[in-house]
Amino acid sequence: HSVTPAILRAFADTPVHLVQIDAHMDFVDRVMGAADTHASPMRRARELPWVQSLTQIGIRSIVSGAEDYAAARTAGNGIVTARQALEAREHEWWADLAGDAYLTLDIDAFDPAVAPGTGFAEPGGFGFADVATLIRTLARRLRLRGMDLVEVNPYLDGSRRTAVLAARTILEALSAVFDPDPRDS
Repeated sequence: HSVTPAILRAFADTPVHLVQIDAHMDFVDRVMGAADTHASPMRRARELPWVQSLTQIGIRSIVSGAEDYAAARTAGNGIVTARQALEAREHEWWADLAGDAYLTLDIDAFDPAVAPGTGFAEPGGFGFADVATLIRTLARRLRLRGMDLVEVNPYLDGSRRTAVLAARTILEALSAVFDPDPRDS
């Protein structure tokens, strides 16, 4: 996930809302003294002055400690667990936001049954339809200006279904931007 803060630097002239769909918060301050690790990209992204907010959806890992969670809450992050997202009838997490959004999607947000090709799989994740609904909701409420999809590891999935799912998810995001309310989705 370390690519996200670097990409967000391209938005330095534009206030942006960051939406993260992921099993992990990735909000650790430092790991063994290092500030830029796989556990810290959302913390680094949130420190960028043009990143107005961070909504973290799908969080279900117990890797983050209490201090990381407290820091995320203090920063004003919206944190939505996978269970909360799956049980919600309406996705109102963006109701008070307007403007531009950047989406970062970690493939481990999906359940490992549908996306085994990732290094940090966590059970209890999303199916494709769940993520497609989240993306379409985001595209209707905010202007989706960019996205990344990270942590696909084809060496961990000989069936290649994770790579196919990643490609289909990117296609879904593109179609949501250009046709945010399709009749037959």
